Amino acid sequence: MGSLRFWGILSLVGGLTAIPLLVAFSITGWGAPGTAVYQTYELLNRLMAAGLLLMATGWVGVWRALAGYGRWAVILALGGVLIMAAGTAAEFWLFTDLPYAGENGRQAAFTATSIGGLLLSMGATGVGLSIWRSRFWPRWSAVILLLALPLDIIAFFLLGSPFVTAAVFALILGRLQL
Repeated sequence: MGSLRFWGILSLVGGLTAIPLLVAFSITGWGAPGTAVYQTYELLNRLMAAGLLLMATGWVGVWRALAGYGRWAVILALGGVLIMAAGTAAEFWLFTDLPYAGENGRQAAFTATSIGGLLLSMGATGVGLSIWRSRFWPRWSAVILLLALPLDIIAFFLLGSPFVTAAVFALILGRLQL
């Protein structure tokens, strides 16, 4: 169980790292490439890519703890977080000078981030079902994960961020593994 604690701590660090970034996103906005506001937005997204990698560690710990179909759901969720991290990194490291309009690498990277968020939510729902059935961890955690997709949709449209639910899941998974 000691290694679960390690993965849980890393996951908590990732989730806690995301909170000030999410607050900063809401304060600063995003702006057009080349503007001062955009440079702040770019920095925040670059930091979020690193935070997402830390958030992914929580799923590694869950994979070690669960068995059966729960592991397949974890793989889906972990893959989703890693795709989000790669998409965010590509958008703000490789394609940061490209415009938001039109078909280009930036648009592909943004699409990858969005698809990764959807995969994360689908995987989290499966993990929630596995936790509910196995009773390995508390039922409250299963309920939150079972509601992953609606929570993700609400967070995306109300808060404008694909990262909110990833952070919430990282905090939950980190707490469960301590």
